[in-house]
Amino acid sequence: MSYDTMVITTARLVLRPFTAADAPDIARLGMERMKSSFLPDWRMTGADAEGFARFLGERMVSPDPYSGPVVWAVTLGETGELIGNVGVGPKEELGGEVELGYAVSERYAGRGLATEAAKAAVWWAFERCGLDYLVAIVLPENAASKRVLDKLGFIPAGSRVINDCGENRYFEYRRFFHLDWYENPDWTPEYLGEPMDAFFARRVDGYEAHMLSYEDAENDYAEAVEPIAATDGAIDVLDLGCGTGLELRWLFERAPNARVTCVDLSGAMLEKLKNNHSDRLGQLTVVNASYIGWQYPEAAYDYVLSVNTMHHFLEPVKVGIYRNIRKALKRGGRYIESDFMVDDVRMEQYRRRCRRIMEAAGLGCAETGTLHTDMPMTPMLQQELLRSAGFAKVSLYREYIRLQHSKAILVAE
Repeated sequence: MSYDTMVITTARLVLRPFTAADAPDIARLGMERMKSSFLPDWRMTGADAEGFARFLGERMVSPDPYSGPVVWAVTLGETGELIGNVGVGPKEELGGEVELGYAVSERYAGRGLATEAAKAAVWWAFERCGLDYLVAIVLPENAASKRVLDKLGFIPAGSRVINDCGENRYFEYRRFFHLDWYENPDWTPEYLGEPMDAFFARRVDGYEAHMLSYEDAENDYAEAVEPIAATDGAIDVLDLGCGTGLELRWLFERAPNARVTCVDLSGAMLEKLKNNHSDRLGQLTVVNASYIGWQYPEAAYDYVLSVNTMHHFLEPVKVGIYRNIRKALKRGGRYIESDFMVDDVRMEQYRRRCRRIMEAAGLGCAETGTLHTDMPMTPMLQQELLRSAGFAKVSLYREYIRLQHSKAILVAE
């Protein structure tokens, strides 16, 4: 990125680096009632405003949202009038998390210009810098700013008390995760889902490389089968949503004589599974079907296993699957789920996204699984759903709830 590429054009605005010539406008905007009240550190005059503008402009030579503020002058596209600012940068009081900030002159309030400018900054942070998430803080009484965050999709995540110009103030704290690709600075959420079988059929060639692309990915698959007791006996295992069978390598290390029924919606994935484990074909029963509507045999398996697959469904579908799993287990059998799980804040953002996708397709939450969409939940909620499906004992075997590669392993008996 260079200074020249830091100019961003939206439908009505041009976001550009600040210059010393902007000092009078900075001083004027900083004294407006709304900005003076909610952003008191922008109150300045004369040399201070000129020095501040120079500092912000110099930051645009090698912009890095992790090391310092990246702030644009927000100008009207038609006239070039400077009407505000927008930017991202680390917030020391929030442990260095990258914060989104924005302000538009009260003379232009109510026209959606702050939202438009903030969208551009989000786009730059996510698509040009690769940030995983942004945070924002807002005073409870700042209704206009809260409306901007609502439009962008920032999720309430508690509160923070922060010293602001010598005064401790209570702020609402919000987060917004990078769940989708945003094509341009005027983005709207565009992903509308794909038919589940078509989604995986198109990605079969790169599936394994993708699933194993992060550090410790292989260890995650090894951990997924740890709750299976090591044995030389001929145990029966049902592997739901097995894909290309990445977990089977470690399963056969623990139970070399296991008989495994592999169920997956994608025939292409199953063909690759058979190629990957051609030396074990006598121990494999491969079923090309959706495990939502598959006819589960009763009391047939010592273990039922699912790895990185249950996060596609909302509660009604998930509980139905769990009831079928319980029916398919032998007395004393165990269900093991290793999957993408998240905290409450990220779950809420995924839930809103999932509902948008389903509503756009004219589908209800009971039809998740028809389209590919992610709906990870918290480990606590997952345990509650398993208990509601009739499992006598549900335990948390592993938990890694973090910003990247977040997951947990549950065992239900």
